[in-house]
Amino acid sequence: MKFDIKKQQLNNIFDSLMKEYENLDFTDKSYDYWDSLKGRYVDDDVINYYEDINEDYEYDNWIFQYQMKPGDSATKYEVPILRYSSYFFQNIESMVQDHFSDLLKEWFKKKYGYYVNKVQKY
Repeated sequence: MKFDIKKQQLNNIFDSLMKEYENLDFTDKSYDYWDSLKGRYVDDDVINYYEDINEDYEYDNWIFQYQMKPGDSATKYEVPILRYSSYFFQNIESMVQDHFSDLLKEWFKKKYGYYVNKVQKY
C-alpha cells in the first residue's frame, strides 16, 4: 500500500513519535580511552542525553550524543554530529525509513537548539 504524505504531515507525525525524548537530562562528557583498532588514544568532548542521568550516566546509556568539535571520532566535515542509540529508535526508523536522519536533524534543532550536520546510528 502506498501513501502520499506531505512534508509538514510527516514532521507532525515524527514530532508526536519523539515526544518522550523532548526533555532528556544532559551533561557534558569527555572520553579519553585507548582504541585498540586505531592503535592510539581517543579524546572526544560531547554532550550526552539520558532518560535519567542518575541511573544512566554511570553505565553510559545515552540516547543522543552531540559532538561539536571533531576530536578523534569525527571529521571537521561531519561536525556537528548527532549520534543516536539505535535501540531506542528501531520502530520509528522503520516507520519513516530514509527520512529518519533529516527528520531527526530538524527535530533536534527545534527541541534542543543545536544545529546538526550529520546523524549517525550507534
